[in-house]
Amino acid sequence: IGASQRASWGARNEPYLITVLALSLGPGSTSSGGAGRGDGFTFFSTPNVSSAKIDTTLAHEMMHTWIPGRIGAMGEADEQLTYWLSEGFTDWGAFRTMVRGGLWSPAQFAEAFNERLEAYDLSPVRSAPNTRILSDFWTNEAVQKLPYQRGLLLATVWDQRIRVASRGRKDLDDVLAQMQRTAQRRADLSADRIFPVAMQRTGGVAVGVDITTLVQEGGVIALPADVFAPCGTIVSQPRALWERGFDFDATRRGGWVIAGVAAASRAYAAGLRNGMQLKQWSERSDQRDATRPVTAGVADQGVARSITWLPTGNEIRDVRRLVLHDPMSEAQQTACRARLAGQLGGQLGGQLGGQPGAQPGGQLSGQGDG
Repeated sequence: IGASQRASWGARNEPYLITVLALSLGPGSTSSGGAGRGDGFTFFSTPNVSSAKIDTTLAHEMMHTWIPGRIGAMGEADEQLTYWLSEGFTDWGAFRTMVRGGLWSPAQFAEAFNERLEAYDLSPVRSAPNTRILSDFWTNEAVQKLPYQRGLLLATVWDQRIRVASRGRKDLDDVLAQMQRTAQRRADLSADRIFPVAMQRTGGVAVGVDITTLVQEGGVIALPADVFAPCGTIVSQPRALWERGFDFDATRRGGWVIAGVAAASRAYAAGLRNGMQLKQWSERSDQRDATRPVTAGVADQGVARSITWLPTGNEIRDVRRLVLHDPMSEAQQTACRARLAGQLGGQLGGQLGGQPGAQPGGQLSGQGDG
């Protein structure tokens, strides 16, 4: 993964530090993630995390060397407001270099992308304004993941718009290259200030309205059906919105005392009440299914109870996914890989003139999945 990214950015090999922490959280518990730390990053995982998830996390952490490490400064105050760029674009760049380096097939790319897209489409805070990320990033799991999702989807859409505007001669890589050149000259400029100018001048695409309506105001991001052509098509199907029925974050912060039970929820109808002590609860963010019942083991005034309900409300949403063409000939597979990797065929290193002495940036990075 590191070699693929360094080759893409034209950077030299050099030592860097990864601190690996092995977690033990009990049978069935799963958690992994990492955080940038200036001259390297920390990484933690339980033994049962899939290799695919570990690869994705490592790719994200390493990509922070360049995004946002080389494309503009990050403000020390209120930096959560620009996580859509520093975190979401990092996922976009990591995904692209995984394909470019031959580490992912188109199917693996689609699996990773669809996981993010589904989480965004079913997010209870999908339409939250950017100010919500500033206020609730550290206290609400869904809010914490939102800028990652937004940035990945916006980078995907804007990459296609550049391709169309330039008739296939440029893509988002060219904009990142221009951002790095600008940041080298003007270290005082932040990445979010450099980006719209580089998009207009280099990519030929104006993004000011998008940033206002889709980031600041929280509008839903539309994906053209052919955004990944010739690989496949974006399709959608209606799904019920997954809903616990109680506030898990507040429950955890309160010492596992049930809090925030919604009176109109199925959890309430099943008998769950504020003040009960949560003793057992199993949930994985990548396996939330509104059609599968959930069970909370609680202590109700000292009496052990199991309360089961269907975790869904009344809201139905269209959930989108990238469906690859099947079957694909060898030529079609090659064309698809080139598209996902950056169909212009050039590497960022050729455009950016990668610098020796690169070190991973010290920005916030991948979050744990408890």
